[in-house]
Amino acid sequence: MVILALITRGSGGYKVTIKDIVNQPEHLVVHVDEQAPGPNCGVILMFTQNYHIVKLPRIGKEVVFMKNVREQLCR
Repeated sequence: MVILALITRGSGGYKVTIKDIVNQPEHLVVHVDEQAPGPNCGVILMFTQNYHIVKLPRIGKEVVFMKNVREQLCR
């Protein structure tokens, strides 16, 4: 099975990373970090799609995503 974290945004400067996958009794919890550009960051103005794929053995549980968004500091 594969786990896919995908974000589509209207500008560049974003990054997505699957940080951890925790096999809990009832769910498979996927912890995802998204990095967003700060207000002073120069970015390209076009649609972008960022992704991170992880392959693991099949687990017959519901997958729950927990997302943490961080803002990048630029000068």
